[in-house]
Amino acid sequence: MEMNDAMAAGPERKEMKARVTVGGHPLHAILTDFPIACFTLSVVWNFVALFVNDQPWYAMTFWTMLAGLIMVIPTALLGLMDYTKVVKHRHPGTQTAMIHMIINVFGTVIFFFSLLLRGGPGYLGPWMRLLTFALALYGISVLMLGAFFGGRLIYHHGIGVDPDGGRPVAGPTDQPVPSH
Repeated sequence: MEMNDAMAAGPERKEMKARVTVGGHPLHAILTDFPIACFTLSVVWNFVALFVNDQPWYAMTFWTMLAGLIMVIPTALLGLMDYTKVVKHRHPGTQTAMIHMIINVFGTVIFFFSLLLRGGPGYLGPWMRLLTFALALYGISVLMLGAFFGGRLIYHHGIGVDPDGGRPVAGPTDQPVPSH
């Protein structure tokens, strides 16, 4: 059995193209890299700031977290557009899409609270350093779970996948190419 055959197996896989694409690629999936990178970097900078207790680590943590929260906005809006299409077509992946959305909103809210508690890019006291780091670590863990469900939407349910695979559909005179 080829990998494509294995991926297509099962009643829950019903390929559905994303609402907004760029060059055939789903824009929501492309944009998710930006907030993920920013939030991950903010956790790394936060970890360093926790032990070094010096600038520029506090500022880097604050600004990368803020950039992640800003980039979440277009990413979430595009995801919401795809979600409405999934619900409208009563796709078998609707429940997984809802779980993905709820988990990612929750993770984003955790990062938002961590950013609010920071109050800016300046120094933090020892307890606030620890609290904001714990929140960021919890937030990235929650977002990793959300990413797992996002991957399930693509690989298990076929959401955000071009059903034609970017290939032209064979016409009545086209002959299949034998495989070796």
